[in-house]
Amino acid sequence: MAMTRREKRQYSCEIVNLEEMIPEDHFLRVIEKYFDWNFIYDEVEKLYSKYGRKSIDPVVLVKIHILKFLFNEDSLRRTYETLQYNNLYRWFIGYNINEKVPDHSTYSQNYKRKFCKLEKDLLQTVFDKVIDLLVEWNCLDMTAVYIDSTHTKAYANKKKNHKETVKIEAKKYQKELDLEIALKGLHDEDLSEEEYFEEVEKIIKCNEEVDTEEVIGEKEIIVSDIDKDAGMLYKSDKEKMFGYNTSVICENNNYILTVDTNGSNVHDSVSFYDSFNNLSNHFDISQIDYFVGDAAYLTPHICKTIIDLEMIPAFPYTRKGYRKDYFKKYEFTYDEYNDIYICPNEKDLIPTGINKDGYIIYKADSNDCSNCPFKEQCTKSKYKQVLRHVWEEYKEMTNDYRHHDDVKEIYRKRPQHIERVFADGKMKRKTIWHIIEWAVAIAAYAWLGYQLATYDRYDLVASSLRSMGWQQWTALALCVALMPLNMAIEAWRWKTLMGERMSGLTDERSVAEPFNMSFAEAQRQVYYSKLAGLVTPWRLGEYPSRALLMSQKELKGEGGRELPGIWPRVLAMGAVGSTTMTAAIVLAGVAGIVFSPAVFAQLGSSYLYSVGVVVVVIAALYALMPRLLRKYAVVTPNLLVRSTAQSLVRLVCWCVQLALVLWAVNGLGEEGISGLVTNTFIYYLLVTITPNIPIVEAGVRGAWAMFLFGSVNAALAGVVLWAINTLLPCLVWLFFRKKAE
Repeated sequence: MAMTRREKRQYSCEIVNLEEMIPEDHFLRVIEKYFDWNFIYDEVEKLYSKYGRKSIDPVVLVKIHILKFLFNEDSLRRTYETLQYNNLYRWFIGYNINEKVPDHSTYSQNYKRKFCKLEKDLLQTVFDKVIDLLVEWNCLDMTAVYIDSTHTKAYANKKKNHKETVKIEAKKYQKELDLEIALKGLHDEDLSEEEYFEEVEKIIKCNEEVDTEEVIGEKEIIVSDIDKDAGMLYKSDKEKMFGYNTSVICENNNYILTVDTNGSNVHDSVSFYDSFNNLSNHFDISQIDYFVGDAAYLTPHICKTIIDLEMIPAFPYTRKGYRKDYFKKYEFTYDEYNDIYICPNEKDLIPTGINKDGYIIYKADSNDCSNCPFKEQCTKSKYKQVLRHVWEEYKEMTNDYRHHDDVKEIYRKRPQHIERVFADGKMKRKTIWHIIEWAVAIAAYAWLGYQLATYDRYDLVASSLRSMGWQQWTALALCVALMPLNMAIEAWRWKTLMGERMSGLTDERSVAEPFNMSFAEAQRQVYYSKLAGLVTPWRLGEYPSRALLMSQKELKGEGGRELPGIWPRVLAMGAVGSTTMTAAIVLAGVAGIVFSPAVFAQLGSSYLYSVGVVVVVIAALYALMPRLLRKYAVVTPNLLVRSTAQSLVRLVCWCVQLALVLWAVNGLGEEGISGLVTNTFIYYLLVTITPNIPIVEAGVRGAWAMFLFGSVNAALAGVVLWAINTLLPCLVWLFFRKKAE
């Protein structure tokens, strides 16, 4: 067989110069020009033997790792695969076209066996060298620095874990705190000036002799069997994962100054000290005027550390979660001169001691509390007590700074600095599904726009609206009036699901009791979830938002005791509700296609295959759901049948609404009432199986309405109905919520 011209070109021989293939202005050339990699040889020299076979250049190994981050490769394995054919990568690491690149495991093994054994991590050394260049070139603006942390999920199964007992080390500032507590105690003693200073000298001397690495106790933690360095992060009562907490400090030009990584079980206020020490060791912190962070860093000692170094802390103020019917701490006035707190009833709370964490305990007289008219708003104990930290004044100073105009301006810049750093660092490629959804939405709107712009159809729509009589306007009004009925049916369906006897897990045993949910409560949750579903992809926020509302009140079972596990229960019933609703739509839609040969022929094989796949998936879910959800809910065949029937009732309500809108703006069409009814079922089937984004799905609905009913007025009907059944319930919820407040 003769070779084609293209094949001949592929098999031809050429002399290629990689240097000429790389653009002169490419940023990798800039890196090569200004960054000297030779220091790596000095760093790793002691790790290599003078004998044996020639090793892979350590600079090459580091450069490959750098390429992974510069070009946002998914994994190191993928980076090494790209090296096989990417000439830019080859030029950067100094390989020619035919030179064999190392295996991806080579770097992994070198890192584990060699690079981690250095006094400082090799990649950290590279990072420090880059920072040194930025300092040398005066690229940094450190008048303000920003600190924050982010959690990253570890590649570790949360179920594969074990418990370990670890030592609890003293706080980084424990010596300083102990000294402050000891000195504070001297103020309460009746000492002369000479005796006071003698005691102070003794305390300071004893404090200096204390071991800074003192172990103060033990605790039990959960450790991953796969990744022992990862920490368990509890995102909610039920959601947990193994991950890492990365703390970052950047400056005004968004250059990262320090990076420190701990397990996710380490709080931001704890990881702060490693980050701050790194900052102090590498930079002249005297040039820092503002230190910016979120509320996690608003602790007494962090505020003291920053203020003592003559920096201004820019932190937000967040009040602790007090009971609504109780007095807040700020309602108790602190008298600095007398060192007492004054309660709202104008009674004194005097200091009675200090705990090991540095909090001074101010107690009220029990007689004052027993006769106080505000006792029910204050405490359930015999007397009220208020805690004040020995460094509380630094927090108060920080809160005062918060009101200064310059601090307000600096804090407003926080999202565009530190938050942007995290956005760039955690940038991920959009999934194929997201791309499809947006593509479908854009295509739908483009098609609608084209149809409207063709043959003066804007005028056609306008004339159709002007020609509507009272019958058509009555039909529209009836469609709007059916919206509360539609939501009531969904509330009825939701109440049925939540009233089923469900299984939830406690620490000791499982329970199976129904939720006592009123119809009004079900309606409230349904209206609220409509808004949540609108702003979340795939309407994923609908059912979790209902759980959010339910968790705000005490839900009781038949036995009168609180039912645990709200989130798993709601999500399990949400899965049942979504499946049965989809099943009802598919069932009605398939029936509509069977009775409408024209639509059957119009759709083509692709959509028919899609419908077939959906039918198979739903059938599998119906069969497997009782087993899949057995830990969280009792899913019986009776429940599935009832929920499917209720879903069909709701679908009928939707179809009646669509028919009314179509008749009002488009008429019955050529096929008459039977065709209108059949096509409404098909319409909801097509909308359901089409990937779309809830907040922009109006275009998709309008496009399918135009496709099925053959006019631009039908597209308008699809958009109008979406507004009635989606936007209007959201507005109703917002109105009543504001009125209730």
